[in-house]
Amino acid sequence: MSDRRDLWRAGALWLALTAIGEYAVVKWPLMSPGLSAQAEEVDSAFNVLMIYSVPVFTFVVVALVYSILRWRVKGDEPDSDGPPIADDPRFSWGWFIVSSALATLIFFYPGLTGILALADEGEPDVVIELEAVQ
Repeated sequence: MSDRRDLWRAGALWLALTAIGEYAVVKWPLMSPGLSAQAEEVDSAFNVLMIYSVPVFTFVVVALVYSILRWRVKGDEPDSDGPPIADDPRFSWGWFIVSSALATLIFFYPGLTGILALADEGEPDVVIELEAVQ
């Protein structure tokens, strides 16, 4: 079987599992309802991070499981070592660029925007005044 066919099969499996995972994240509530003023912002940030993480998680799982099932040793022991794997610079740079873009996106949303939204809550619900005597 060709490498291109393996890539198409693994890619199709990754897309299918990513679609199922994203549907599950969006459809089913993962956190209990919040009771504070900040809960909506925190829950939104959590949901966004879950949406971002599903494709990465499914990519790793599909790569591991597909590799184990496709290229496992048939028989008792391997006869010899497999062929050496050559690094593809396009894959390495693609991985670096996608990872950097995702980290930058997470830094700004929900990171920076979430912190600013939580800091801009207005007046506190309860004000406690203390006096100390020695």
